[in-house]
Amino acid sequence: MIPARRPFAAVILLTLCAAAHAQKPSIWDDREVTLTDEDTTTPVNVTIWDSGTDLTLFRGQVYTDMTSGGIRSDQHDIAYDLKKAPAKGFMPGLDAQQTQQYATARPLLKGFNDLQLGLDTPDAAAVKQRLAASDGPALTEQLRYFSLYAEGTEVASIAARGNPAIRMGVGRIGFDWHNTPAAPTEELAHRAASADHAYVDWFDSNEMRVVSIAWTVSPHDYEAALEKNNLGADAAERKATAAKLFTIERNGLFEAMKSSSNILFICSSGKPAAKGAPLDAAPANFKLPNVLTVGAVDQAGDEAPYTAYGDTVLVDANGSQVDATMPGGYKIKLSGATMATPAVVNLAAKLLALNTALTPEQVIKLIVDGSTPSADGKRHLINPKKSVELLKTMAPPAASGKKKK
Repeated sequence: MIPARRPFAAVILLTLCAAAHAQKPSIWDDREVTLTDEDTTTPVNVTIWDSGTDLTLFRGQVYTDMTSGGIRSDQHDIAYDLKKAPAKGFMPGLDAQQTQQYATARPLLKGFNDLQLGLDTPDAAAVKQRLAASDGPALTEQLRYFSLYAEGTEVASIAARGNPAIRMGVGRIGFDWHNTPAAPTEELAHRAASADHAYVDWFDSNEMRVVSIAWTVSPHDYEAALEKNNLGADAAERKATAAKLFTIERNGLFEAMKSSSNILFICSSGKPAAKGAPLDAAPANFKLPNVLTVGAVDQAGDEAPYTAYGDTVLVDANGSQVDATMPGGYKIKLSGATMATPAVVNLAAKLLALNTALTPEQVIKLIVDGSTPSADGKRHLINPKKSVELLKTMAPPAASGKKKK
């Protein structure tokens, strides 16, 4: 994967904000909808397009392509590595040393997440102290690697919550975790665009109804990678080069998503490069009828400091201290726009499980119409119970669901 593309959680902020982490009463449990085996549902295929997902944790909720007798190693996934070459497996493998490093890093990952988001927590302070007392750059790189390694599984655990009808496939991305990422080039940008078409072709041919995209890519990401590699005569040249490379990748991603109008793509808003800057990240700013962009709020539904706003951000979900599961089944609480996105994926999958005849546009309308606007109209908080109530008032589906076995 080109170094410019990464989940928003990979951006390290420099200022800690204690107020943003203040504990407030949560509004979200009362809005939750839980499906059970007793509900009349139809299995719904959902792809977690991210860093890889530990599918062994989701028994009964995994998509399997049986068209070749179920013998292919990629029957659950499509994968590309950091250099945009085809890869295999729904998770990147860990060797013996990495397995030991993961065990050591796991207790630090929540604090690393909080530190990246500028949250003043005891966990963040502990990680900050560890970074100061050790080889900071090396530890930062290691924690970034395992944060990315775990992210797809964390996203999946939120998307699958309370839905026995979900069937998850994986679009695995090789994100760059290095302090000095690979140098951006036109070749890599074109390969990224080509890979995006291959991903979406796989989603389409395997009849995915919803795709989770909890990451963004922006011109700023390209500029930062160019600067870290000491490329470009000055800032103006880097800005121009970044715009050119970003446009190549952005256009490829846009056309791929546009071509599959039957798939609902649910995207993270990410965060703008600077306060008040326009939302220039892809695919968050795509205006397509099958794209829904999600912002993050805190547990009380109030504004969070780690989310972007723009006219494509139609709903918001909880991104504060969200319960998630890491590879291996370990539990963690994480924050960020990355954690808000799968909450909406979760809702969309439940609506489709209850009525498989819904189109992407209808699912978006049910989610948006069921949301609760803030007093200033800036935020629209998802309300799964209300969206399901609205679903029940719709005309009967063209093809009724059946009891899931």
